[in-house]
Amino acid sequence: MLLGFPSAHAQPAADVVTAEALDADSIRARIDTLKTQTDIVAGDKQLTLDNLQTALARLESAQAARKLADEYAEALKQAPARIAELQAELARPQETGPRSQAVDTDPATAPLRMAALQIKAVSLRTQRRALDETLRSMASRELDARQELSELRAQLEKRPDPLPDDASQVLIDSNQIKDDAVRQDLSARIEKTEQEILSLPTRESIASAQQRLLGRELDLVMADMSELGRRMDAREQEEVRGKLEQAEAVVRDMAGKPDALMTLANAQGMDQASGALAQMDAVDTAGVVPMAHPLDMAQRLRSDVVSEQDRRNLYQAGAPAVENGLFLVPKVIE
Repeated sequence: MLLGFPSAHAQPAADVVTAEALDADSIRARIDTLKTQTDIVAGDKQLTLDNLQTALARLESAQAARKLADEYAEALKQAPARIAELQAELARPQETGPRSQAVDTDPATAPLRMAALQIKAVSLRTQRRALDETLRSMASRELDARQELSELRAQLEKRPDPLPDDASQVLIDSNQIKDDAVRQDLSARIEKTEQEILSLPTRESIASAQQRLLGRELDLVMADMSELGRRMDAREQEEVRGKLEQAEAVVRDMAGKPDALMTLANAQGMDQASGALAQMDAVDTAGVVPMAHPLDMAQRLRSDVVSEQDRRNLYQAGAPAVENGLFLVPKVIE
């Protein structure tokens, strides 16, 4: 026996191993064993290797197709409950008015809430764009899937090409494994495509409902952002008006009191300077090398060489009067 196949001189056995009785690991093991065989004609050995490698690829493709078919079938089974859940969410009255995160304008947390709302809006838009693309592909998928299904069925009905009459038994058996694997792959892909076509309407319904819910949530988030921004602007304007009123009150109190006004200005200036110095003192500068410049760079300087000629005599040649290299001018100040 060679690789589990009958020898070339044996009659075909009733228990010839086919792809149905093998898994991907078994075929890999047979490929590894065949590569070490030395008692097989080189041409038959290469053709047998090609057949087994094709069978392995087809079995892996069939396994992936079956997995997708199971996922489509499970999604179809769960679809009624999921659709009912989405319809219940859509039937709920839409919220009106600003939500809690848009009302509180505490200056310590409002900017953070605005940033969180902006991030959520970006995420919702991204999800909605993905659903838009999914719905567009679903709209054209049924026609393509039915065309694929027709082609797969035609391939499954097509008889495999016969081997030459003088083909060795090991080649015949490997060819049978390949043909069986091809049939498994085609059957699995047909099942997957049929399940995909069956599940398309429900998947479209679910995606459409999800798209509507995302749009509703995005509208709420945008409304919250608008309301929060309006309230933050109003609070800021109120604070500015309060400071202006305080300043005006101080000016009124200091009217006609220049010394008191100067004292107040100096005191406020000193307070600001002291605050700035305190902030600088709080910085940990341990291990920091003092720098003469905030950037680690060198000053660009020209070479220290004479680049201009002395042209004083030329420039003074047209002057009315000169003396010792100086221009003489009329006296204008007594």
